[in-house]
Amino acid sequence: MIFYFLKFIFCSGIFLLCFKLVFEKEKMHHFKRYYLLVSLLFSFLIPQFEIPSAFIPEVYPKQENLIYTEHVFESYENIPSTFDEPESENAFVWITLIYSCISGILVIRFLKNLIGPVSMAKHAEKHRLKGRTLILCNQEISPFCFLNWIFVNKSAFNKNKIEAKILTHEFAHADQKHSLDIILIELLLTLCWFNPILFFYRNAIRLNHEFLADEAVLKQHGDPHSYQQLILHHVAPNTNFVLSHSFNFLTLKRRLIMMTVKTSTFSRIIKQISVLPMLMAVILVFGEKTFAQLEEEWIKPAILKTHAPKQDIVGEVLAILSKYQESNPDWKKNLPKLISEKDEKQIEGLYLKMDKTQKDQLPIVFLDVFTEKKVPSSEQIESFKDEKMYGVWIDGVRVKNDELNNFTNSDFSHFGKSRLTKTAKHYGIYVYHLSLMTNTYWDKKMEDGTIGYRLLFVKK
Repeated sequence: MIFYFLKFIFCSGIFLLCFKLVFEKEKMHHFKRYYLLVSLLFSFLIPQFEIPSAFIPEVYPKQENLIYTEHVFESYENIPSTFDEPESENAFVWITLIYSCISGILVIRFLKNLIGPVSMAKHAEKHRLKGRTLILCNQEISPFCFLNWIFVNKSAFNKNKIEAKILTHEFAHADQKHSLDIILIELLLTLCWFNPILFFYRNAIRLNHEFLADEAVLKQHGDPHSYQQLILHHVAPNTNFVLSHSFNFLTLKRRLIMMTVKTSTFSRIIKQISVLPMLMAVILVFGEKTFAQLEEEWIKPAILKTHAPKQDIVGEVLAILSKYQESNPDWKKNLPKLISEKDEKQIEGLYLKMDKTQKDQLPIVFLDVFTEKKVPSSEQIESFKDEKMYGVWIDGVRVKNDELNNFTNSDFSHFGKSRLTKTAKHYGIYVYHLSLMTNTYWDKKMEDGTIGYRLLFVKK
């Protein structure tokens, strides 16, 4: 999940940087509005895009006694083992608590800003003008827009002190539904406050709304010079509500400059087309890589085939398991640790004689994990240091990838890896679960007979 949020931040940062460098100073305001909104959507979605990438999986020697179960690989990280995972539950609880507290405060702030203009409109006089609703307030306020309402000072309006160009400016905000953009970005900030790029997105969206409203005024009234003088005359240092569009902003200089900018049709088209290769590049870099196996290179484990034994073999296995079931309420969870070596070997012998139908009747699964040494190459050891690709265990203990700098390939007698599925605990943090055995650990396991065929887990 953390990896996803980091990708989200980087994607939004790249999209905003492209906006600043390529589009912000150009007079193509409608395109810029949709670019900002759509790029936010893609920043959320791109980290989840699956990009197929073929790979050649590890080839294992054929083994006649190897039993393959799809369920085993899908539930790899739930298999009881000797691996010691570091406890991360407490950290997760604290992170969740901190996120919830900050988000809760911001949600309250968001609702307060949402209710503010609604409450003001409820208690103020309303006036219809050119199909729009004006809210005539007794408070000394600068004209501003929220949703379809235009808020103005009642006294100034009745004395005709509010210029038509100012009202046209606010009408443009209302007609083009700019408040919906602001509500959206403010809502995102309450939930994704950890992404600093969203604050710059909010500023860019607000400024572009002003460009659009100024453009509407000049299109209707003309005379840019007199409109610029009007803006300078009415400039004020504050905004009425966070979710509203006030006529006055601290970005006055940039608005005045934008009124004189001209962008050619050719330049506009070229810059708009440039979005496509940029979008593809971001998808390739930040999309979720999925690995498709090349089946012609894969030697599948052989399924053991035997003649159907007598049905009482299943009963023999169940009889052995019953004593553990009776003595321990959590026998399913703890069976690999509870079962004696004698009983496990006896069940193993009976298990090998069963066909698939009889095995399906049992609550246990066996797998031949490895029987021969398999020493990694020096090149493989180097590749295992990539923490984005491999989670590393040495002798059953989770270690950092750079611990491999203390070893050479000849220090290991065996290695095995499996690709994590989407249900795995560490999916998204690394791609492969890697287990390495040192020579000493291998010799010890060979000596006590714990390498080879073993009871994996009890079915749920």
